[in-house]
Amino acid sequence: MFHITEKSEFDAVIKSNDFVIVDFWATWCGPCRMLGSVIEEYATENPDAVIIKVDVDAARDLASTYDIQSLPTVMLFKNGNELTSKVGFMSKTAFQQFISENQ
Repeated sequence: MFHITEKSEFDAVIKSNDFVIVDFWATWCGPCRMLGSVIEEYATENPDAVIIKVDVDAARDLASTYDIQSLPTVMLFKNGNELTSKVGFMSKTAFQQFISENQ
């Protein structure tokens, strides 16, 4: 799992991996913290998954680039391109389904 604040780092990870999960979150956001636990569990169960965590307060330019309006927002990238996104808390089952439907 990558904790990224710089656009150059973000772009490098997106472009060098086939499938990337990006979690846009904030420390003050309750649903973000709840989803963070789901994502951490997913990462433990799927050690090959490439996951980027972006704290929108520390990386305002990234949040702006991807027009993040609500938190949490999970974006999926495939082959360097934005594939889809989903806003709001997801249960573990819903999160896994979202990933598997788009992988």
